[in-house]
Amino acid sequence: MRQRALFSLLLALAAQLSAALHVIEGSSGPSQWATNLEGRARGRSSYREFITSPRPHEGLKEEELPSTWDWRNANGRNYLSPVRNQHIPEYCGGCWAFASTSALADRANIARDGAWPGAVLSVQNVIDCGSAGSCNGGDDKLVYSYAFKHGVPTDTCNQYVAHNEKCNHKHQCFTCSPNGGCTPLFDYSRLVVGEHGLVAGRLEMKAEIYKRGPISCSIEATDELDKYKGGVFAQRLKADPQPNHVVSVVGWTVVDGTEVWITRNSWGEPWGESGFYLSPTSANDNGEGGKLNLGLELDCAFGVVDRWANARDLGFPASEDDSAPEPPSKAASGLASRAARAGLPAVA
Repeated sequence: MRQRALFSLLLALAAQLSAALHVIEGSSGPSQWATNLEGRARGRSSYREFITSPRPHEGLKEEELPSTWDWRNANGRNYLSPVRNQHIPEYCGGCWAFASTSALADRANIARDGAWPGAVLSVQNVIDCGSAGSCNGGDDKLVYSYAFKHGVPTDTCNQYVAHNEKCNHKHQCFTCSPNGGCTPLFDYSRLVVGEHGLVAGRLEMKAEIYKRGPISCSIEATDELDKYKGGVFAQRLKADPQPNHVVSVVGWTVVDGTEVWITRNSWGEPWGESGFYLSPTSANDNGEGGKLNLGLELDCAFGVVDRWANARDLGFPASEDDSAPEPPSKAASGLASRAARAGLPAVA
């Protein structure tokens, strides 16, 4: 009873905006770092979910969720991969790749219970080979499909260079020698997901984050967000949000009576609160708080970590002499059997 009463009190506090919360009305324009997400929009994206198990929100009641949850400090331990900067060594509109690979790396760390080694995934590999987008924009949802079919290698296989490159065996994983030459590597691991899907709305998002880890979400990044230095960022747009940026949501908390999302950006640690920002959840403003977070709760996605697999076991070349074309992936060949067991159509 005491826990239920506390939960009701927290909801009541979050039901109205704190008097100290400053709401920016309207916007002077889009973020200078906005990118093209037209292909990501529902109804336009080629993305298709692959779900074989119950979703967390289907078995959780709101009162069973904690009042705050932060994967940066979950029971005294950080599970998150590092904050990254998509803008160096030059600008690249790869937010979609950063948000998705960061969320997946976080989930890999959670699956290992924070044990060594910590995961950091290759954004450049996703840009080069993921068929999910480019430095001109993309779709984080398709990154989860790529991780399902082919897995994603670690960042030490192919580090970020912030421009588009042609996919080949070298750009899956490689190393360079003192003479200036670089050669592909063939014995390395890739992170594979077993399920992936969509999530939207405060309760579904909280349940997914709490049970399985961070998620990626689209927002309409604004000029005012560019200038964010800290605190709770609340902005009421004059029209429906037009997504132009993707971020990863890692938890939620309550600040002066306002329930807020804890969100990681990909604009480096100097931005915001060490690369993170806080924004109101839809529980605020008499249930209208969703109009103050740039559309953060409208369109999110996730991948469920399955395993680390050797690239050769996923159908990638075993040596330089292997003349196989770009990876057919044994993981992809197993989709039909996995789909059949789940009673679902095979995924192309």
